[in-house]
Amino acid sequence: MFVMESWPDATTAPGPRIAASADSRILADIMKPVADIIVWSRKVPDTWPDLIGQTTTGSPALTLSGTVGDITRTLRHQLSVPENLRFLKEDIEQTLSLTAALSGAQNLCLTWQPVTTPLTPVLSGTSPFCVFCLYGGGELSVSYNDAQQHPTVLTPDPHALTFCCPRLHAPLHLHIQKDQTQSCFALIIEVMETKGASLY
Repeated sequence: MFVMESWPDATTAPGPRIAASADSRILADIMKPVADIIVWSRKVPDTWPDLIGQTTTGSPALTLSGTVGDITRTLRHQLSVPENLRFLKEDIEQTLSLTAALSGAQNLCLTWQPVTTPLTPVLSGTSPFCVFCLYGGGELSVSYNDAQQHPTVLTPDPHALTFCCPRLHAPLHLHIQKDQTQSCFALIIEVMETKGASLY
């Protein structure tokens, strides 16, 4: 398995430790006290970028909280996507289930956001575990709060799943820039902090 890693020197350049790979086995690192951010640069079907990027049908923003079952049932009724983008619903549901399985959490919060202008989603700051993904044409930048500065530490590829583990001790900041000629959407799933939610 080929893995790209970024290990900042804590004495001179504090920041998150990052591991990224296109191999799904990278997800096993989430269960280890090694990296703070795990990026699964998964390979999606070749048709995804064009189908998502060229859609002109609007999809309203949606925020849902509850168990995986609660969110999934509501998602199927409230998330409106064109027929040719039904795979998005399936991917969101699978990512939701994966997040719950990896975190051991019962309650989560899912946010689905069409990106029409530069977007800076606000993370809760209290979630012990979260995942985010950018679908379509755009760029996601992740910065780390360090002494009132926000240096960019990561720009995951579109459709990559980025997992942020509970070892992070300072908040992350997301910034999404839409491609001028394509559509894009942001997915954020956060574990709602509960006594039963633990990775270890």
